[in-house]
Amino acid sequence: MIANHLRRMKALGNNEAIDFDSQWAVLSSSLREIHTKNASKLSFEELYRNAYKLVLKKKGETLYNCVKDFEESWLANEIRPRILKVLSTSLLVGSIGATAITTVNEKRVAGEKLLKALKQAWEDHNLCMNMTTDVLMYMDRVYCTDNRKPSIFNASMGQFRDCVLRTPIPSHDDMTIAMVLYSVILDQVQMDREGDVIDKALIRSCIYMLEGLYESEDEEEITKLYLTSFEPEFLAASEDFYKSEGSALIRDADAGTFCRHARKRATEEQDRCRSTLSPLTAPKIKLVIENELIKNNIRSVIELEGSGVKFMLDNDRLAELEMIYDLISRVDPKKEELRKALQKRVVELGTDVNNAASNNIQAQSVKGTKPDAEKPEGEGKAVAEKPVNQQTAAAIKWVGEVLLLKEKFDT
Repeated sequence: MIANHLRRMKALGNNEAIDFDSQWAVLSSSLREIHTKNASKLSFEELYRNAYKLVLKKKGETLYNCVKDFEESWLANEIRPRILKVLSTSLLVGSIGATAITTVNEKRVAGEKLLKALKQAWEDHNLCMNMTTDVLMYMDRVYCTDNRKPSIFNASMGQFRDCVLRTPIPSHDDMTIAMVLYSVILDQVQMDREGDVIDKALIRSCIYMLEGLYESEDEEEITKLYLTSFEPEFLAASEDFYKSEGSALIRDADAGTFCRHARKRATEEQDRCRSTLSPLTAPKIKLVIENELIKNNIRSVIELEGSGVKFMLDNDRLAELEMIYDLISRVDPKKEELRKALQKRVVELGTDVNNAASNNIQAQSVKGTKPDAEKPEGEGKAVAEKPVNQQTAAAIKWVGEVLLLKEKFDT
C-alpha cells in the first residue's frame, strides 16, 4: 500500500511543474502553526506530499536551507526574547560576582524563573521539531543522507544551542544565557548543600537539555554540552567548596564529627547526581570529595588533639575508628597515616607499661635496702627475702599488662 502511494506521488511530481515559492509559502505557514500550537487543523499528509514533491524535483537543498532559516528566525525573534524577559538585573549582576540578591528565597525565585522559561522553551522546541521531522521525513531520508547533512531535527538542536543559549545578552556582551544558567544551577546546588529546599526536578529538566545538546553536528558522547561546559564549572566550584569546608571542620569540629560529615557528604553527592544532575558526574564528584575533603585532611583528623585516633584508642571509640578506617581506605589502600598513628600509640602504651614496671622495681629495691637501724624490731631473714618476692610480683604484673594490651589491639 505504501509503495503504491509513493508511486502515485512520484507520478504526480513528474506531471506537475513545481512552483517552489508557493509550496514553501504553504509549508512555512504550516510550520508557524506548529510552533504556535495550532497544528490540529493541519493536514500532515498534504504537507508531507508538498515536501516530497520539492525534494523529488531537486529542491531538497533549497527546502533544507529555508527550514533552517525559518527555525533560526523563530528562535531569535520569538524564543530568545521570552528567555531574556525573565533575566532580572539582579540575576545578571549576581552572575558576574556582585551580591545583588541577598536572601536565599530571592535567589531561588529569580533562578527558578529562568529554569522554568528554559525548560518550557526546550520542551516546546523538541515537540515542534518532532512534528516538523514527520513532515520532512522524505527530505531527511533522501537529501540529507545523500549529501551527508545532519537531519533537520539535529540541525535545529544546534540552532537552539547557538541562537538561544550562546548568543550574548544585550548590554552584557561578555555574558550569555548559558553562563547565567550555569551560575543559577550552581547557586541551587549550593543551597541544597546548605540544607535549603530546591526544585530538583526543575533543575534536572535543564540538565536533560544540556545532555541533549552537543558541541558539533557529529553528536559524539564526549561533546555533550553538559560535559564540555557545565560539568567543569560544577567540579571546579565543588573543589573550592570542599577545600573550604574541610579547613573549617578541622578548625571547629572534632574527629568523629569530621568523619560523620565526610561520609554524609559523599552519600549526598551521589544522590544529587542521580536526582538533580547527571549520573555521568558521579565518579568525578566522588574524586573531588576524596581529594579535597578526605585526602587533604585525613592526617589532621587522625592527629586531632583530644579526639583523634589516640583519643579513640584510649576510650574504645570503635565506631569512630571504623569511620576513620573507611575514609582513609577511600584515598590510601595502604592506610599509611592510620598505620603510623596506631603503631605510635601501641609503642607509647608499651613504653608506659615498661616504665611503670621499672619504676616499681626500683622503688621496691630502695625500700628493701634500708639500714638495719631503720628496720622494725623482729625483722629477720624473711624480711630480707621480701624484695625478691616483690620483684616477682612486679614481673607478673608486667606480663599481665602486656597481655591485656595485646588483647586490646588484637580485637
